[in-house]
Amino acid sequence: MSKYNWSNVPEEVISIATDSDGRVLGYDVRDPYPSSNKDGSKGSYVRSYYWLLKSQKPYGGDWIDSLEERPNE
Repeated sequence: MSKYNWSNVPEEVISIATDSDGRVLGYDVRDPYPSSNKDGSKGSYVRSYYWLLKSQKPYGGDWIDSLEERPNE
């Protein structure tokens, strides 16, 4: 079962993750990597370009487990 609804996600988005603030971000790479916040804590994934996907519900678990690659259709 998918963590996100991929039906209206732009084709350029290859993976989706929820950051520690609950924002859902789409990335144009398969494996973005965890990023540090200014205070040194981990808080989001980064790598290449991303989109803020306001229509998506945030992942309900720990943000570090939120990364999902686009399913094969």
